[in-house]
Amino acid sequence: MGAKARNLIMRNKAVAIPLLIALFLPLVKANIMAFILNLLIVSFMYICLAQSWNILAGFCGLLSMGHCAFFGLGVYITIMVLNQNVNILWAVLISAAVNVALAYVVGAVSVRVKDIFFAMVTLALAQLLYNLSMQWIEVTRGPRGLIMPPVYMMSRQTLFYIALAMTVLFVLAVYFIRRSRMGTMFVALRENEELAKSLGVNVAKWKIIASVVSAVMASAVGSYYTLYIRSVQPSAVFTFSVTMKIMIVAFVGGKGTVKGPVLGAVIIIIDELIRGWLGGGRYSGLPGVIYGVILALVILFLPDGLISIFRSGRKEGRDEAAREEMV
Repeated sequence: MGAKARNLIMRNKAVAIPLLIALFLPLVKANIMAFILNLLIVSFMYICLAQSWNILAGFCGLLSMGHCAFFGLGVYITIMVLNQNVNILWAVLISAAVNVALAYVVGAVSVRVKDIFFAMVTLALAQLLYNLSMQWIEVTRGPRGLIMPPVYMMSRQTLFYIALAMTVLFVLAVYFIRRSRMGTMFVALRENEELAKSLGVNVAKWKIIASVVSAVMASAVGSYYTLYIRSVQPSAVFTFSVTMKIMIVAFVGGKGTVKGPVLGAVIIIIDELIRGWLGGGRYSGLPGVIYGVILALVILFLPDGLISIFRSGRKEGRDEAAREEMV
């Protein structure tokens, strides 16, 4: 068996085995299974959110520090539409449409402001939506938040399979985007926008497309979040801590890569385990400290994220295979 065939089999095993385990996991009868499914559902949501952030910041180089705006708007619009006795599919589509309109504005702004100024604009947008959701009590019920209609109650197993399917779909979508002309244009803007512009690339067009794709993905996660949590308050979706979590997942795994957010989900698992162990007592702020320590260690020793470990391993494997063929 050649080295290429062996590498192909190993790559397929690395994807197929965890996916197969995940498919049968809800069928296991154990007291701890409810906790495991909830842990994985939260991890899946942040993988999807990190993938959506990756489109904008990792591929296109537009650092969004208010990415929770798209996610939170998806949550609120979905619940508000569902409370009007509208079909859930229409609620998801209307939520996505509102986010597309917002993303178009963000994309247009990104043409005029760059780097830290764009980050500040997105942060201000998230803060604006937070204040609006807190103050517009007649529509959002302010800090009390909104509640889902009881008709859309789903089992934990069903929610798990939806989250798993969404994660697989998002990863495949980002994979094909990265390998498409669209992905090439995004990376060209990230690497050298002025050079891309001089070669005839329509910078405004591709930045707006990146914003729209990213927003639609985040909106879809927001719609799913409504099914899972069934209620929402402004502090749960429109705060910087949500965006920070999304960014950390992408940075720890490997920003600008397809597999990075999947690997970065390990920090969500660690966070949820620590929160479950500590509860809401005097050490409730400890997970935030651990987040900071892990992020600092990754930046110092693995600036390209956990994905760099596997890349170096594959390089060593290719070198070994080349040596075998020469013998």
